[in-house]
Amino acid sequence: MKKFFFFQTLLLALFMLVSCSSTSGDFISAYEEATKELGSATSNDDCDRIHDKLMHRLYEITQEDPDWEKALEDEDVKKAYQEWNEALKNATTDNHWFFMVFCTPECAIEYCQKM
Repeated sequence: MKKFFFFQTLLLALFMLVSCSSTSGDFISAYEEATKELGSATSNDDCDRIHDKLMHRLYEITQEDPDWEKALEDEDVKKAYQEWNEALKNATTDNHWFFMVFCTPECAIEYCQKM
């Protein structure tokens, strides 16, 4: 009986870990893909297009998982966001990034719902 209870507890813990890491992974993947795309941006218009695409992807992720806010506590998500932010600053000219909406899930929700 103890083995059965232990096995159930282990499965529940694994399920919780996988469900949380899936959303974290989605956020990380979205930021990394957008950061990579910025490497080939040749103008502020390209950066705007990549930014808008990322905002829509972040919005989609928040709609797929009602507990998406938990994933933002993940250090890897924070790191991916910081790398995106730095790449955006480097890819734009004339401080264009300064006038862009932050690419956070919270801002993405507001941004996409206005459209």
